[in-house]
Amino acid sequence: MIFVSAGFDAHWSDPLTSLGISSAGFYGISKRLVELAGEHCGGKIVFVLEGGYDPGNVANGAEAVFVALAGRIAPMGSRPGRGPGSEFEANDPSPRKEPEFESRLEEVRTWHGF
Repeated sequence: MIFVSAGFDAHWSDPLTSLGISSAGFYGISKRLVELAGEHCGGKIVFVLEGGYDPGNVANGAEAVFVALAGRIAPMGSRPGRGPGSEFEANDPSPRKEPEFESRLEEVRTWHGF
């Protein structure tokens, strides 16, 4: 089973950290973790809400995680710019390039032997 401490203080507009991730970034990370759980532990994964210092960022990040867990995008019309078959689109896009996370996930995979 994979356990994820799902904190949203890495959001680009978080008042304390400002680490550069939008809800689309949280979606990408969550989607990849869900895929890894499917590959290595029968899909068993738990996300536990951990933090974030702006209620809007926490709400957007949580939505991104739920959409990744559900294995689909948000329903058409729920947010502007989203439709069937498209990737999750942030309603809070970062003004900067989002950090790359795949290499960090590969490090974690190596540490844990999968």
